[in-house]
Amino acid sequence: MGNKINTAELYERAMVQGISIALGRMFTLQVQFHRCMRLSYGLEWNETRENKLKVLGRLVAN
Repeated sequence: MGNKINTAELYERAMVQGISIALGRMFTLQVQFHRCMRLSYGLEWNETRENKLKVLGRLVAN
């Protein structure tokens, strides 16, 4: 598999952009989820949210 993501670092970078993610480790006591994240969504879809999702994708890719 490719590069592994440090989700704690991703969280910090996303928050600067006004994007909130939940770190996978918040949902378990087991260490295997420390490179996972949970992205929940329940709001009306619009162009602003679509653009934020694209920003998150770029943050993950870099």
